[in-house]
Amino acid sequence: MRKAVGLPAVTLAELLDTSPETVSRWERGVSHIDRAAFAILAGIVTERADDRSDTLERLRALRHPTRLGQMVQIDA
Repeated sequence: MRKAVGLPAVTLAELLDTSPETVSRWERGVSHIDRAAFAILAGIVTERADDRSDTLERLRALRHPTRLGQMVQIDA
C-alpha cells in the first residue's frame, strides 16, 4: 500500500513513529502490521484515491508541532 501512494519507507516510518526496518518487515511478511498503523495507512490510501491528503497532512503536522506562546492572558 505504501508504494501505491508513493511514500518512501523512511517517510512512512517517520510518520507512523516506527523504524524503516519495521516497515520492511511488514512488507516482507516477516511481522504483522499493528491495527493502528494499518488503519492510518488504509486512510492514506483511501484519501489518495479521492485526491485528498488529510491524514498525511495531520501526521506531518504532528511531527512538527507549532509552538504556542509561553504566556496566555485571560481578560475578565
